Amino acid sequence: MGVRAAAFLLISCLPFVKVTIATHCGGNLTAPSGGPVTSPNYPSNYGNNENCEWSITVPEGSIIRLTFDVFNTEGGYDVLTIYDGANDSATELHWLTGSPSVSPITSTSNMVFLRFTSDGDMTRQGFNFSYISRAAGHCLDPGVPANGNRDINSNFTSGQTVRYTCKAGYQLWGTANITCRSDGTWSDATPFCGGQSQYDCDFEADMCGWTQFIGDDFNWVRHQGQTTSPGTGPSTDHTLGTDQGWYIYIETSTPRIANDSAVLLSPNIPANQTKCLQFWYHMYGDHVGGLNIKLYANQSFSKPIWTRQGTHGNTWRMALVPVDGLSTQYKISVEALRGTGYQSDIAVDDIIVIDGACSPPVTSNVGCGGNLTAPSGGPVTSPNYPSNYGNNENCEWSITVPEGSSIRLTFDSFNVDPYFDILTIYDGASDMAAKLKSLIGQQQVSSITSTSNMMFLRFTSDYSVTAQGFNFSYISRAAGHCWDPGVPANGNRDNNSNFTSGQTVRYTCKAGYQLWGTANLTCRVNGTWSDATPTCEDPNRIRLIGGSSPKEGRVEVRPADSYRWGTVCEDHFDLKDAEVVCRMLGYPNAYQIRSTAYYNRGTGPIYMDDLQCNGTERSLFNCSYPGWGIHDCDHGNDVGVVCDYSRIRLTGGSSRNKGRLEVRPADSFTWGTVCHDHFDMRDADVVCRMMGYPRAQQVRNDAYFGQGRGPIYMGGIQCHGNESSLFNCSYPGWTIHDCHHDQDAGVVCDASFLLLISTFNGILQFDTKDGLKVTINSRDQAWSLDYDPTTDFVYWIEGDDIKRAGRDKSRTETTIESIGLSWGMRLDHTGGNIYWTEFFKHTISVARKDGSFTRTLLTSPVIQYPVGLVLDLRKGLMFWTSMGRDQQDPRIDRAAMDGSNLTTIIRNLTDPYGIAIDYKG
Repeated sequence: MGVRAAAFLLISCLPFVKVTIATHCGGNLTAPSGGPVTSPNYPSNYGNNENCEWSITVPEGSIIRLTFDVFNTEGGYDVLTIYDGANDSATELHWLTGSPSVSPITSTSNMVFLRFTSDGDMTRQGFNFSYISRAAGHCLDPGVPANGNRDINSNFTSGQTVRYTCKAGYQLWGTANITCRSDGTWSDATPFCGGQSQYDCDFEADMCGWTQFIGDDFNWVRHQGQTTSPGTGPSTDHTLGTDQGWYIYIETSTPRIANDSAVLLSPNIPANQTKCLQFWYHMYGDHVGGLNIKLYANQSFSKPIWTRQGTHGNTWRMALVPVDGLSTQYKISVEALRGTGYQSDIAVDDIIVIDGACSPPVTSNVGCGGNLTAPSGGPVTSPNYPSNYGNNENCEWSITVPEGSSIRLTFDSFNVDPYFDILTIYDGASDMAAKLKSLIGQQQVSSITSTSNMMFLRFTSDYSVTAQGFNFSYISRAAGHCWDPGVPANGNRDNNSNFTSGQTVRYTCKAGYQLWGTANLTCRVNGTWSDATPTCEDPNRIRLIGGSSPKEGRVEVRPADSYRWGTVCEDHFDLKDAEVVCRMLGYPNAYQIRSTAYYNRGTGPIYMDDLQCNGTERSLFNCSYPGWGIHDCDHGNDVGVVCDYSRIRLTGGSSRNKGRLEVRPADSFTWGTVCHDHFDMRDADVVCRMMGYPRAQQVRNDAYFGQGRGPIYMGGIQCHGNESSLFNCSYPGWTIHDCHHDQDAGVVCDASFLLLISTFNGILQFDTKDGLKVTINSRDQAWSLDYDPTTDFVYWIEGDDIKRAGRDKSRTETTIESIGLSWGMRLDHTGGNIYWTEFFKHTISVARKDGSFTRTLLTSPVIQYPVGLVLDLRKGLMFWTSMGRDQQDPRIDRAAMDGSNLTTIIRNLTDPYGIAIDYKG
């Protein structure tokens, strides 16, 4: 502490003392240079409701430059604002939010004020910056552009001129000679060296010389993936069509208000030059404002030369804007206006500025073929899209871009008949060229890249089945440059820009993942990479996908020699197969099978079908099945599994209701036993109710069901008997005991069945265990009955209400009122829900057992006059009888328990009412 205090006392004498604020919130910085300066707790996440202020003051007559190493905050909500002076009444230099790539920020005076605020919700890593200052008469280092050189590397004093040149194969864009002025600023921006127009930008590496206008309300943000607010903004960029690609957008959440503007300016364009501006925009959301293209010259803006208002759908669209130029040097302005609410994000990508007048936009929305000659174009579609194309189509497209360029196709959708309709893509001017791809069926199509400046496409359909077709766009890239090869999920690469001929990109994978493919790719002279981008794959061969938690989802597997995942067909798939799946994934048991693509249809191959496991195998691949890829299914038959995450079980008994009591901690899959010290019927009652039995019948101590192995987790348990879980009872703590395994506790649960009989004047229940007969009085006949063993409640329909009562007639109450006429009601014990039919309302509904959260799952015209109902909890299905349309089509229907995947399984019945399931059949 003493050394640190001395450093602060001597700060005016030691002008280059480094100032750090590693974990604090704000501070006063007075050294000529300092850093790192960070958000609170960096590199861990900052906290909620932060309000931090920093002031930076350097010697009079100097200016300050901030350089950010990292910036990552919750977009739109957590904001760093930078002011060009001593406090927040000064001019705002920058407003930063999200995860932008931040260029150096320079003041015009010797003071900068910064304020960081976060809201009460999500947090991020934050930021890390440093700063330097320069005295009057000195300029800050203007930098060296990529692929460029300069003639001096120091002594940037007033009057000094720096001269820039570019390496062979690159063109200098901007002013070659810039001079340091007496006020510490350069006479022009640092130029850059590029292979195409200086105005073009795909935003994959940086902002390409486009700059934020300092007089607007907020900034454009460079971003990857989905924007932060739901229901607005894109989820991928346009260049790559993936969440790894970059684009720019406006974040319109708080504190933004209606008509706030964000303005982006191009590099300078010489006077009297006509241009054609082409770009892709995304305007989607309920509150979208406007997007304007203007010209900026002599510190003023023209009227809009192009404008769009409101939502234009959740898709990228192309704009082509003629720019007639001005009699003086000018810039192109891209202005976005915030709409009336937060769902008004606007995004822009792939800006191209072409010399001369615009050619008409090239699209083929409903036609059959065409000749496309623009450097980029789209959407190009199959005939009649988005309606179905016709029979016997024969359409041809040719795409020709400037000599030396290559072409990349990006498909938004592809869906044709999987057997007879085909789109073939050739790497040249005709079908004599090499074939790049043949596409059929419904699939997600990865980007397709040519090796030359021409592509030829032919689409043919037969005389029978048709489908929606396809929709694609294309862009081109000049020779000597490769497309961004992307970064694989769970991977890293060492180079994020400058993909020029001879450049090598090296890939690695994050811990726990394995690289599949070639680690080092080199950009070739023809604009293609030496190999495909590798992937980083999970080394496991089985997974569950699409569920709400890791323990459930669609079963997917892969061969040992491939990282391409595929699905498993539901044919003959039963709980024995599911048990093997769950054990492979580390779960003790299977709980439920989900059929008919309950977790959505998979993609890719169907690898396995007709599985026949005996339930003891260590691996699904050791079970009997016809062979890899042998099946008679489609993805509508993809099977899913719910694995059992229970923490209590009975083992060693002759039936499921009896055995040695075993438990496990919530964070472990290692089972252990319970000591019999103080273990009595009250403890056993809690155990049995946890397992779905109404009560305990007997306590068996002294390792009656055999001695267990592993840890003894619990001892000295003292339950009251009414607890919902054994883990809520009193006990000394995990593994605290003085027992051995010859003292393992055992339990026999009451598995006797219960008969519930509906009568006109009440409910007759008959318990086979003790012969008890109890009548629960009701005003009307109980039309449908069910029993919940976990709470010992009987549920029934009385009139148009659902009621319940304890089996001893206590606690009678109405849980759901006015459901209408119903003859079908069943309980989902595991999910805690009630399902019921309603005859004249034509509905099947669900609610919690206490009557809350009522929701209609199915209604007319999908179902008509439903009657009886039964649930298959293991497979997640419900079955019901119904009279059908106009009560003239009696049948049995089936659907998933969320109402999806409805199908009729039996027709032509006579007045079907009751229904039951043989769960083992």
